[in-house]
Amino acid sequence: MKKLFKKKKKAEMMLSKKVAYWDDSGIGYCGLAEYELIFKHDKEIYIFDNHNIALYPFLEISEKKNKIFDIVHIDAHRDNAVFQYKIPKKINFENIEWCLKKTRVSDYLDLASKTKLIGKIHNITQSWEFKDFRLPKNNFILNLDIDIFGKDGEMVNDDLKRKVIKKAWKEAAAVCIATSPGFIEQKKAKKLILNLLN
Repeated sequence: MKKLFKKKKKAEMMLSKKVAYWDDSGIGYCGLAEYELIFKHDKEIYIFDNHNIALYPFLEISEKKNKIFDIVHIDAHRDNAVFQYKIPKKINFENIEWCLKKTRVSDYLDLASKTKLIGKIHNITQSWEFKDFRLPKNNFILNLDIDIFGKDGEMVNDDLKRKVIKKAWKEAAAVCIATSPGFIEQKKAKKLILNLLN
């Protein structure tokens, strides 16, 4: 499989006219023209649309660093559905394309966990979890869904969200950001991500 992410000096997040996500009503939402990998303060930051694409950076980072990372999952949703297909023994570059095609935005963490691609998942979706957030003891990847600033994340105070994201971002080995078409308006998502990158 060819490299999925294009290295950029700075985030561009050009929006595509191609549908990236279909909701349960059959409405299609457009995502990003390209998945981007940028480096800021010696940290790899992966930007993509549908959240299951995070499997690719999880694999790339773990292979590069030769270790399994915990996941700090900041999202308006748990993404804790059960993967619906036969689970491979492990995820590698030979089967990652199959994994990306078979996972949904809600079940990729189940697949990643059961194949031991990732360590413990630290879910931060509820107000109390933001208030009680403590950095994991193990090395971790920040797995951020920008839809935490959308309609489904409105119950959490925006300043508290930013405070926790900033704290996790600073200590993370790498950062994965999903723009989540269908769950937040993409122009708003782009603006929010650019603000976080400044």
